Amino acid sequence: MRSLRSCCVITPLLVIGAIVMLPILGHAQESTINGSVTDSTGAVVPGVTVTATNIESGNTFVAVTDERGDFRLPVRVGNYRIKAELAGFATVNRSIQVLVGQTVVVNIQMEPSTVAETVTVTGESPLVDTTTSKVGGNIDPRQMQELPLNGRNWMDLSLLAPGARRNEAVGLVQNRQGYAQTQVDGQDVTINYHSSPDSEQTSFNKDAIGEFEVIANRFDASQGRSAGMLVNAVTKSGTNVFAGTFGSYFRSDKFNAADFVAKRVLPYSNQQLSATSPYPAFNIDVHFPTRVHSVLGRVDYQFTPATRLSVRGSGFNNLFYAGANGATNHPSAGGTRQRVSTQYFATLTHVLSNRTVNQLKGGLTNYERQDQPNVRWKGEAFPYHPILHGGPVIIQLRGYTIGASPINIFQDTQSIRDDLTTKLGPHDLKVGGEYLRFHNDYGWCLRCDGVIVADTAAPPANLESLFPVWNDASTWNLAPLASITKWVYHTVSDTEHRYNIVRHLFAGWVQDDWKVRQNVTLNLGLRYDIDSNAHSEKVRFLPWLPGNLPHDKSNLAPRLGINFGLNDRTVLRGGYGLFYAFSPNDGVQQTEGYLHRFENQIFYDGRSNFTTLRDGYWGWFDGPKPGFEQALQRACDINFVAGCVYRSLTQEINYPGRKTSYSHQASVGIQRQFGNDMSVEVNYIYTGGRREESAQQVNLTYNPAT
Repeated sequence: MRSLRSCCVITPLLVIGAIVMLPILGHAQESTINGSVTDSTGAVVPGVTVTATNIESGNTFVAVTDERGDFRLPVRVGNYRIKAELAGFATVNRSIQVLVGQTVVVNIQMEPSTVAETVTVTGESPLVDTTTSKVGGNIDPRQMQELPLNGRNWMDLSLLAPGARRNEAVGLVQNRQGYAQTQVDGQDVTINYHSSPDSEQTSFNKDAIGEFEVIANRFDASQGRSAGMLVNAVTKSGTNVFAGTFGSYFRSDKFNAADFVAKRVLPYSNQQLSATSPYPAFNIDVHFPTRVHSVLGRVDYQFTPATRLSVRGSGFNNLFYAGANGATNHPSAGGTRQRVSTQYFATLTHVLSNRTVNQLKGGLTNYERQDQPNVRWKGEAFPYHPILHGGPVIIQLRGYTIGASPINIFQDTQSIRDDLTTKLGPHDLKVGGEYLRFHNDYGWCLRCDGVIVADTAAPPANLESLFPVWNDASTWNLAPLASITKWVYHTVSDTEHRYNIVRHLFAGWVQDDWKVRQNVTLNLGLRYDIDSNAHSEKVRFLPWLPGNLPHDKSNLAPRLGINFGLNDRTVLRGGYGLFYAFSPNDGVQQTEGYLHRFENQIFYDGRSNFTTLRDGYWGWFDGPKPGFEQALQRACDINFVAGCVYRSLTQEINYPGRKTSYSHQASVGIQRQFGNDMSVEVNYIYTGGRREESAQQVNLTYNPAT
């Protein structure tokens, strides 16, 4: 059995090493400082050396103003001292804070001086965005550190951002299929192997996240695979001061009142311990008794002011128990749940010139899900256990279900991305490309031991006696259920109920933030995405899929925005664009699953031993379980004769002509700054989804007799 817990670290280290040795260097561009330098008459001053020094880490970033007096500094987030120097002028110093995803405009005026002189300018960072037209907000380091959170889920703070869509936060910023993406340090860490992954997103320790940005509408062309919102988080980096933190969070039912319905105090316990050491950045988080462990380590090294390396590794392990709903499910439907995730990521930095930056990022993510039912066979694994320890026969009574199937699913992705950012006069250009290999190893013992649908009448009065030891399936007596059984589902597979999906995703983009006038900036972008296996185009599964369908190559997404400054404290902004989603993986993996499994639907034939089970004997087969090829030959859609077996198709199948879903996004708004520490913004945003997933009645096009 494959398990992330036993995976070696050689491959991640080789990947990171390969990135480090690549001859073309990259830059970790989380934010940008730009502006212009003028003299006391308003004339531009070329040749000024502008140095930004990160106060916490001591890293320096250097640029020289061009013939227009402009400069541009791609930097890490944090607090900076800005120093502008030129012979014959007094040196100017400023202090600013830079948040993730921001473009901070710092315009500097220099005074002539014949003696060594320094002028310190005091002022706050501007609160209005004068360069972009996106709608969103930042959760800054102060909020991350000081705002209390019940449960310490850092995504709860996303509800503070303008345009927030949810009343609660779990794992995704928007709980809608294809409408959310989460990036950490520029790495896509979204779990999207199926269409409802909100509760399965990888958890990061709150103390590991330095700050994050929530974009609610119209991110630029360098971002994609989301038709809705985007979260861009950065982890904490090390500082020049050795210091650390230790924190705790405790909740206990001892402080709770009695439940209004149950009339008693319900059991609850949530204890958390967290520790960090920022030199180098390292943190560990432990939750008990649910046994959640997360660890993250990060190393940042600056070779020169133009070259810098950042390497991050993180791990997450959550082992918990999910009990069955007592009203509709027997305790045998509950069991242990485990979520294991590791991520590795590296960014190498180089400023190629005063105007040009090349960015290269690469990494990999791994995720494993294990759902193991409570039930065993004589205290051990089931005789047939293709997935984990196996599972029991499932019994579906009227409004009540006994048993569950085991699940063991993996999602791992490898990605590499290159961005070239350059300034050509009034144009800030971004040109780039990205490749992502998405792999899904899907293990689900779906109906592999049979599902008895016994709902033609009320359950027998002696139902409890049929399950003497509820968590030992070897003691179950299912024969008396035959008289109330409608039919039985039983799946056989030629791959032991495990299916592999590989998708190759490519993207390219160009983004131009064109400063038409001093107070007018146009944001012009164009993005193209293509997916090698978005809709099972090359899968042959007759009569639905012929196996020679063309790929969807129409995912071209133009984006247009404008930022108009009424003055230095008020801006109008708006725009429109197309945004393509990550095509749902459900259709791909479930279609692949039907190629390798046959779901028998066997109707009750009146035999008293129809639901009898004993060694090697299955009542509904009236003998041993058939193999995959044998089951196919008995299928009515293959061999339509008396006594044939219906193939149950209860999951999703892709269909010819299916295309990637997308959205139209538009917005218009105004932002106004009051004083040094307050701003107000009002936005109208529109998101209109197209081609969203819906059920198609494909059977209408075929012979109803078959």
